[in-house]
Amino acid sequence: MNKWTLGVFHELSGAPADVLARLLTERGVVAQAEADPLTLARQLVSADAITSQLQLLTEDELDALDALFDQDPPADSSAPDEASGLPEEAHTRQLVHTVDSTTALRPEIAALWPDIRTHRDGATPPAVNPGVSDQGPAAIDVAAVMSSLEGVEMLLAAASTQPVDSTTLPDDDTWAARLGSDSLGQRPWAQLGELAQRTGLLGQRGHKWMLTQRGLQWCRRPLVERWSHLVHTFWSQAPTWFTRALGDGVTGGAHPLVAYPLVDSDVWNHWSELAHRVGVMVDGRPSELAEVLASRGDSTKVMHESLPEPLRQLYPDGPDSVVAAGVLDPEVEATLRDIGQWISGGLAPRFIISPATVLGAIQRGISPGDIETFIDGALPGGRTGALGQVISDTLKKAQAITVDGVEGGSRLRVRDGLLVDLLQADRRLQSLKLTPTSENEFFTAHSVEDVHRVLLAENYPHLVVDAEGQPQDSEGHDVVLRLPAEGGAWSLPDTEALVAQWQQQRAEQPAQWFLPALDVCIAEKLAVRVGVNMGTEVATLQVEPRSVQNGRLRARDTRSDVERTIPVKQIVWIDHGGSASDES
Repeated sequence: MNKWTLGVFHELSGAPADVLARLLTERGVVAQAEADPLTLARQLVSADAITSQLQLLTEDELDALDALFDQDPPADSSAPDEASGLPEEAHTRQLVHTVDSTTALRPEIAALWPDIRTHRDGATPPAVNPGVSDQGPAAIDVAAVMSSLEGVEMLLAAASTQPVDSTTLPDDDTWAARLGSDSLGQRPWAQLGELAQRTGLLGQRGHKWMLTQRGLQWCRRPLVERWSHLVHTFWSQAPTWFTRALGDGVTGGAHPLVAYPLVDSDVWNHWSELAHRVGVMVDGRPSELAEVLASRGDSTKVMHESLPEPLRQLYPDGPDSVVAAGVLDPEVEATLRDIGQWISGGLAPRFIISPATVLGAIQRGISPGDIETFIDGALPGGRTGALGQVISDTLKKAQAITVDGVEGGSRLRVRDGLLVDLLQADRRLQSLKLTPTSENEFFTAHSVEDVHRVLLAENYPHLVVDAEGQPQDSEGHDVVLRLPAEGGAWSLPDTEALVAQWQQQRAEQPAQWFLPALDVCIAEKLAVRVGVNMGTEVATLQVEPRSVQNGRLRARDTRSDVERTIPVKQIVWIDHGGSASDES
């Protein structure tokens, strides 16, 4: 563990949500499933995170921090940050802190500063000019955007069936191996994976990369809504120097990158490539989409206008699949994505519609009436066509069997007497060991998820319901994460919810709050400072933690060289042995 992590952990535990949101965003911290203060502190003190924040600073602001590194002359901590030439709110952004009434670089910043100086001296400014031609901004490259949308959806589909195992964001080879042969040719999978992660569609738990709840919802939205999500989340995360460069390129202003000394060609190219993927740049120039984003105009209108006229008709592409001849009407596509499963395609998508996908739609609250309206308006032959008949038959049979959870297992209720006999006689269902409890009810010790899976596999339409008999989402998404933020876009509501969660955890389980940090200290044999609530005051102890048992910390007091036993629930803060100021 980086030796500065504990100090940042202590500060994060009590940071206001707006301060935390800004810090996490500026340092490019991407949300993980385990978004506890210790995990975030580890990410915040990494060299990449700190460098990401320093790239936001102008030449004058970096010069002011450079002077602090030499401490010549010492900075007066009573003066506002801006009055000292320091970056705005340098203290709350964890660039500087106060030591003995003197403003100094934070230790994690100071430790990195020699490398920052070297990088600054050798940085190669981007050889770019995002200015526009006399004809205005570039037209959106719709084909490139559709390729990106299709590629992202392919990655999400792969991660939804089996998480991708990788300690870091998967590279091109890892994704290619996971996806298998790609009939549409090789793509920049690593970039598309980063785009999916940055926009909150793909998340990480340990070494597993998984579909997120936002990713699941994204896959069910029509084209422009999916595109818009990528664009706006990307734009909200992009560094200010990047969005300014594109905005000034559109308006014809002076190129702003010269004001940011740490922005080199590699950094510019990285963000530029992501911008090309979502249609914000085309051939190195800002697009019409960049123009409207920079001016805060109606980006949705620009997206719609860049696409062909939408269609409402689908065409058969097999016994259980349909294909569109172009961009679908948003209402039609939204319903299709609810009742079908996307297979491939961007501008001309292809879907499978089966009894299982239709039942899944009903479970999520899509009414049979809406599905029938969709069949009549979009499918060839309507309800009398081959696929329409399959869907209609599924809708009719869906209510015949309901499954709900009861104590010790699951209950099946059957409305049709003939179906009762069939369930009892069907050997394919023997694994469920259905036991009749009345004329039209069965009990099984298997879970609702198991029963649902077996009935679907054996072609028994049914509904999973709650205690009140209402359909509930039966998709057992073991590979779906619920993250606290959209990738690295820490909105204030996201961060407020996270802080509230931390406060609740600390109030309900005070002894558990510091256990992860103590476990690391014990494993790495770190000497730390701990604040201990003694009743009337908080005492500061310098200790070397040895073990935690029964809610008590056993540690060696490094000042008096005696062993102490400290109730973990009385600990109020932990900091690195040499980096904290007294809090007694």
